[in-house]
Amino acid sequence: MLTFKFRKTGAAAFISYVDAMRHITRTIRRAGIEAAYSQGFNPHMNVYLSPPMPLGFESLCEYCTIDTKEGAQKFMRLYNAHCLKGMECLEAVEVRANPNIAAAAAAALYEIESPALRDISDELLRGRFTITEEKDGNSAEKDISGGILSIERTQGGISALLKYGNMGNLRIDRFLEALARLVPDLKPQKVIKTCLYCRGPGGMIPAKKYISGFLR
Repeated sequence: MLTFKFRKTGAAAFISYVDAMRHITRTIRRAGIEAAYSQGFNPHMNVYLSPPMPLGFESLCEYCTIDTKEGAQKFMRLYNAHCLKGMECLEAVEVRANPNIAAAAAAALYEIESPALRDISDELLRGRFTITEEKDGNSAEKDISGGILSIERTQGGISALLKYGNMGNLRIDRFLEALARLVPDLKPQKVIKTCLYCRGPGGMIPAKKYISGFLR
């Protein structure tokens, strides 16, 4: 079994979760990489992705686990020779079992660059973040501050650590909607997910460290 990290950048950022899964399985077949399939009437390749994110946002830390006996270095070479531009494999490791990153995911770190964020006050960043939700034809204000784990300044803007996964999820598009209320001229020049965090034995840890506990 093998787990690899891949990027989703450029035009590939607009590929849906389901289509990304299809692309990966087709790439593996084109590359001649042998992989195990499920049993039953309609067998499918055993491929497991990290949680999905909204369309149009780039990422440098998507993860996929496949049931294969292929070595990590050979897999990277074959996969990258046949994959779609913007979905290249960045790292690969052989694992003894499926890390199940989709279930373990806890948070995602986003880098957001915008000239409007360079002079934003700390008080504003520590304030209340709200969005408008439509329900049964009515509009209501929703406080999403609980989904924000931290916000730090960067040279080009801010980095935001947001809850991510099935135990709590604040979508990056919702966060940007709330941020735009505080910074009307936001107009981000770049928004990219740079790190995925998982729940580990001692708390929240980077996905790479979490996966290291499953190395073959």
